[in-house]
Formats: sequence, structure tokens, C-alpha cells
Amino acid sequence: MTHALVRRALATTAVLLLAGPAAVAAGVDGTAATGGVVTVDAPRAVRVGAPVVEVPVTVGTDVPVEEVVVSLVDAEDGRQIGLGSAGPAPGSPLVHEAVVPLRADRIGRWGDVTWRVDTCCDDGGEPAAATTTRPAQLRADSRVDITIATRFPHRTTGLLDVHGRLLGYHSVADRYVGLPGRRVSLQRWTGQAWVQVIGSTSNDRGFFISQSPSVDAPVGTSLRVVLVDAPTVWGAVSETVTVVPNP
Repeated sequence: MTHALVRRALATTAVLLLAGPAAVAAGVDGTAATGGVVTVDAPRAVRVGAPVVEVPVTVGTDVPVEEVVVSLVDAEDGRQIGLGSAGPAPGSPLVHEAVVPLRADRIGRWGDVTWRVDTCCDDGGEPAAATTTRPAQLRADSRVDITIATRFPHRTTGLLDVHGRLLGYHSVADRYVGLPGRRVSLQRWTGQAWVQVIGSTSNDRGFFISQSPSVDAPVGTSLRVVLVDAPTVWGAVSETVTVVPNP
């Protein structure tokens, strides 16, 4: 990564910190001047489930450039969460494939963030002044674990009993912790589609229990549990499990 381009990216971040949210939001449509970025393939939904998460970003330019620098910044205060760079891909001078390491300890809040792309030096050696931005959402990763899925005492009409736990990544503690008070949907596979059969809400430690004697889910049915997105945590889908008889 060239020192000049890094200095420019860091200087722009400093300006954004001073200018506030309006400056960060500027250019969200991704327009760029000649010699700049024309395409940015970066995730709109950014999940964080580890101290460092490496996110691949592909950038296309309208003329060959030496290097692109890609950063992810907080859309409110301009805090830089990750920074990466890349030269042209082999055999593709207009394509740049960067890997941006995101640091969990740089996250001040979950929510709106901005991908920012700067280019350095067109084929004539002149610095490219254009900057391109893309909006995204930064949230914690989550998972759904099912521990029990049984039917008793009858294989078709007994009590369906499903237990599990909802977990979300805690960036400060650097571990997954229970998600309290979250609603989940228990779904069965009909052979053609997933259909909701019952809901449940997690307790203060993230555990949930779904019990019903009337649900159409006999022994052998495939089940899953779905957690929907929330403002700070992305949703998740459990592994598919099979209802077994309770011994």
C-alpha cells in the first residue's frame, strides 16, 4: 500500500470525524470522475463474529490504476473500522480484489456504516482524486443451537418438545453470549417449503423451549428454528434436525 494513498485515506477519515455525519453520507450514490471507481462489490450486510473479520471487496475502475484502498467507516462519526488495499488482479488491470480486516475493538456502535474506496495513480502516474462510497449495515453475528427435538408418548400426536439457545457475538467480551427476550419461529419441512408451526421467546440467558401436543410434526419430521434480524444482531437459521421419539 503506497504511503501517499494511506495518508490520503487517513486524512479523509480525520476530515469526516470533524465534519460529522453529513460528510460521511456524501457520495452514497457511488459516482466517480474519469479515472475513478465504477463498480464496488462489497457486502451490504456485514457480520462480525470474531476480533478480526476479513471481508473481500472487489473494485472495478474505468482506467488502469496502481492501487485501490478500501475502508469501512462509521456513518455517523467517521470512525475507521477496517482498511485494506489491492493492486490490479493478474490479467485484469481494471479489477482489484482487496481483503479488508475489520477490527471489533474499533466498533463504537452497531448500525449504519460506509464502504469508502480511494484510487491511486492512473496510467499517466497522476493521483486519482475520485472517491466512491457505498452504504452498509454492521451488526453482530448470531447462531441458533437446537439441543432437543422429540415427540412423546405417541409418534404423531404426543407432545412435541424442542429446546435450544440463541447466541450473539459480544465484541467487548470476544465471545458468544445468550440473547434474551428474542422471538423465534419453529418451522417444519413439508417436502416443498418451510412452514411455521409454533413460536417461542428466549429467556434471560437465551434459552428457549417450544412445546405443543397439537403441532403437525410427527417423528421423522425435519425442523429448524429461525431468528430474525434485529437492529444490533443479524438473524440466523439453525441446522435442520429430525424429530425423534422421546425414549
